[in-house]
Amino acid sequence: MKCETIYIALIGLVLAACNGDVFVDDYLPHGAATVLMSEDNRTAEITFTSDNWGIENIEGWTGEFKAYTSDGKETFLPLKEKELGVVHCKNEYVDFRIEKSSGNKLKVSYSENLYNQALDIGILTSNAYKMEDIRVRFAPTSKYRVDSVVYNWKQFYLFEYGMIDEMESIIVDNTLADAPTTITVYPYRNTRRELRFWPYSHGGNWEEEKYSLLFGDNLPAIVIPDIINQEKPVLGNTKIPFGIKQQYIAADVDKDKAVEVKIDAHDKRKVVVYNYLERYEVPLKVYASNPITGGKREFSAFLYSQSYINYLIFKEKMESEQYD
Repeated sequence: MKCETIYIALIGLVLAACNGDVFVDDYLPHGAATVLMSEDNRTAEITFTSDNWGIENIEGWTGEFKAYTSDGKETFLPLKEKELGVVHCKNEYVDFRIEKSSGNKLKVSYSENLYNQALDIGILTSNAYKMEDIRVRFAPTSKYRVDSVVYNWKQFYLFEYGMIDEMESIIVDNTLADAPTTITVYPYRNTRRELRFWPYSHGGNWEEEKYSLLFGDNLPAIVIPDIINQEKPVLGNTKIPFGIKQQYIAADVDKDKAVEVKIDAHDKRKVVVYNYLERYEVPLKVYASNPITGGKREFSAFLYSQSYINYLIFKEKMESEQYD
C-alpha cells in the first residue's frame, strides 16, 4: 500500500492584537485538487505548518462515526485546537479513518468503499479565526468473493411428502360424442424449482441491493442441496446465485413426458394435473473475503427449496360427482 504525503503551502496570517500562534490563512489554496484515494493508495498524509487547528466535522458523511482522543477514550466532535484524536466512520459498505496524529499532520486512510461510485467527503478543519474544507474522494474498492459455504445439517428439515400443487387444468367436453376421446397432457410442462433465501434472524428483511454492493452485479454461485430418494440431502452440481431472495431453476423432471387421458362418450370432465411437492429448509453460513483489502465477512441465512416429484391426474366430473 502506498502512502501519499501532501504538503499544503501555508501563508502566515498576521493579525493585530493577536498572538503569533494563529490559524494559517488559505492553507488549502483556491482550486486545489481533491485528495484522490484509491485501492492502491489507501492512505494519505496532509502536512501543515501550524498546529493550531482542530477537526470540526465530516461533511458528506451521513453514516455513523466515533471519535477518540489520542489515548483511546471516546469523545465527540469537534476536536479542539491542538487536540489529537481519531474519527472513525463506518457503515456496511464504507470504512475510513481521519486522524490528527501530530500537531501538523492529518492522516486519512480507508479500508473499503463498496459503493459502485466514488464517495466524496469534506474534512472541515477550524480554529477561532477560520474554517477550511479539505475535500477527499474515496474510489470504489474490489468486491468480496465467497470462500466457503457451511450448511447446518443438524437443523436440516425435510417437509412431509404427500402435499400436492395444481399445475394445470383442461376441460374436455365429450357429451355430444358417441365414442371416447383421448387427450395428451404433459404433467411436468409447468414444473420448476423455487429457491428462497431469508435472514437467519427473525423479522429481518432480505436486501438484494446489499449483496450486489458486496459481491458485484455477477453474484457468486453457491452449491445447494438436492434430495435423493425423497429423504437424503446431497451436495452435487446444482448452484444458484447467493443474494437473490427468490429465484427459479429447472426441476429435475422430464419436461417432455406425455400422458394420455381418456374421456368417455357423453362425458364432460375437468382434467387436473398435480405435482407432488418436495420441500426443505436449512440454515447456512457463507464466508467471504476481499483479496485486495483483506476484509472478511460472514453471512447467516436460511435456504428454502420447493421442487416437485411425481404427478397425479384427476378427471373431475363437471356435474355432481367430483372424481372418477
